[in-house]
Amino acid sequence: MRNYKLFLASMLLLAGCDRDSKDSAKASAERAVDRTEQSADRAVEVAKDKAEAIKDRIDENAEAAKARIDRNAEASKEAADRKAQAVEHRGEHAVEKAEQGVERAENKLDRAEDRIDRADRPGGPGNNGVPTAGDQSETTADRELTRRLRQAVVEDDSLSLQAKNIQIITIDGKVTLRGEVNTEAERAAILAKAKRFATQIDNRLTLDKN
Repeated sequence: MRNYKLFLASMLLLAGCDRDSKDSAKASAERAVDRTEQSADRAVEVAKDKAEAIKDRIDENAEAAKARIDRNAEASKEAADRKAQAVEHRGEHAVEKAEQGVERAENKLDRAEDRIDRADRPGGPGNNGVPTAGDQSETTADRELTRRLRQAVVEDDSLSLQAKNIQIITIDGKVTLRGEVNTEAERAAILAKAKRFATQIDNRLTLDKN
């Protein structure tokens, strides 16, 4: 009987040891699982951080590439604008030169027609007559010369009304002065004004003897 009791006690002791071993193994397994989960969590976090870093670099590279494209596009646009302006300027210059050529041709034609017309007049220069107001050339240059000289004479307060009313005729750049003035000083003053605008001058001004 005593041996049986010892056997039971041994079995119970062994059963207790087995339960302790199982509990210890379970605890070890749970700790291993926790460590594995923690390692997995850390790995996931590291992967997320790397993914975010890669995404940031990709975004930065994309922004830099876009900025380069924008700069290149702006530079290309500015270059194209400069070329277009240069072409436009050359075109305007060509048009201006063409217009000047047409104007010169028209002036030559006008002068030729004036010479033909004056030659056909009984008292005109073509017959060695002295030009009169009716012989004034209609070319732009001759009319402008007459206008400027007339203005200079009219605006001179030192001249008499008679001196201001002289005839001024311009033909092919040559100025003819006709009429009467009161004094030799007026005659000289008008001649001096004419020399400011023309190199060819036929001074037919005379003194009023009255």
